[in-house]
Amino acid sequence: MQGLSRSTWEILQSWGGYNYSQIRNIAGDVDRVDYLGGATFVTNEGAAGGAWGVSLGNYLNLNINGGIIGSFSEWVTNNPLYMHEYGHTFDSRGYGPAYLFKVGIPSARSAKRSTQISGEPQGVETHDFQWYEMNANRYAARYFGRYYGVNWNRPFGLPGDTIETYYPRRTRIRTRR
Repeated sequence: MQGLSRSTWEILQSWGGYNYSQIRNIAGDVDRVDYLGGATFVTNEGAAGGAWGVSLGNYLNLNINGGIIGSFSEWVTNNPLYMHEYGHTFDSRGYGPAYLFKVGIPSARSAKRSTQISGEPQGVETHDFQWYEMNANRYAARYFGRYYGVNWNRPFGLPGDTIETYYPRRTRIRTRR
């Protein structure tokens, strides 16, 4: 069923994701390619700067600082960025041809203009609270909770913080310690 959806309903982002992944590979920006849960993860392990990801259809392109250690499924379930990007695959299925216009392009613009939120841990930015980003987090929390036992409220980052702190599923008003 997913194969049919990707070659019809999701064709724009599937085609874009495949080609973007190939261009990165030709340019030498790909260290490894992995497959999990129907998605192709294209990773640059030696990226300078911060970690980031782009999801187009079932092609998830990620930049990280350092190598993937251990089994890939274990790596993904311990790295919320990978789970978050996977969450966008559900939006791709749901929005079909509108995905690029409702999620993809607005997300790219938001990420480019994003700023650190005062009172939040380093890395929690305005982009993280856009509806489409929180939607991807909700999908990811549900999927990885159900199939891999991931608890979105488990400790992550600074003491007292959780995955939810950095990958919110809903807006919040919060004061830091």
